[in-house]
Amino acid sequence: MSGLLRCGLIQAETRWLDPDANRANLAGLMDQVPGCDLYVLPETCMYGFLAGPDTAEAMDGDSVRWFSAQARLRNGAVAGGILLREDQRIFNRMIVAKPDSAIEHYDKRHLFAHGGESESAGYSRGIQRNRIEWMGWRIDLQICYDLRFPVWCRNNASRHSRFDVQMFIANWPSARIDAWTSLLKARAIENQAYVIGVNRVGHDGNGVEYPGCSVAFDANGQCLTELGDQQSTATVELNLDELQNLRSKLPFLPDRDRFDLA
Repeated sequence: MSGLLRCGLIQAETRWLDPDANRANLAGLMDQVPGCDLYVLPETCMYGFLAGPDTAEAMDGDSVRWFSAQARLRNGAVAGGILLREDQRIFNRMIVAKPDSAIEHYDKRHLFAHGGESESAGYSRGIQRNRIEWMGWRIDLQICYDLRFPVWCRNNASRHSRFDVQMFIANWPSARIDAWTSLLKARAIENQAYVIGVNRVGHDGNGVEYPGCSVAFDANGQCLTELGDQQSTATVELNLDELQNLRSKLPFLPDRDRFDLA
């Protein structure tokens, strides 16, 4: 195992209420960055944000099967967001499909209910973190508005809870894009971890504009790659040895405060 993780950032223009077009578009974008170990797609990338409860699917539905097929085809993990219906509840869920057909997921904890957007009115919030393992890396899964809550995003001390990469998928609007970049950088520095944030571009069916600005930071808060405001892709290579060396030279994490989450 090399200790390197090659990540593909897929900054897509999500087609409103058109999953077939979105799947074709996302596959084409992934084709532009072949050979990645991990592909990261935006939040609710099959229909668009707040596209309605009728767009929610099951874990054996078309979108999850598509994620699995893409992971097998590319021999890498594929992460992205969908609406998921489970036990009469609807979750904003991140799917991580692995090439061996294993599926990981995380349900968005913090649901947005401000500025006329009412995600919290129709969907159920997640109650558990999910920090998965892939190719020797510990990866923390987060979705959009979760970014504003550093206690939820904290790199904890226990082996089960610690992470090396924090991954955010989003529909983050233009009106608040300065916060997006600033908070992603802050999460990287405070958690001594790589941070990847993948946002969408374009306008959705509710008239909201999304500016992209997908980005990756190292554990010092240095920008490794940043995308503009158009549909595009980028690759970034993460180095686990460099991360561990930084943590050894500057062992800030053992001094962190402990929090109990309700």
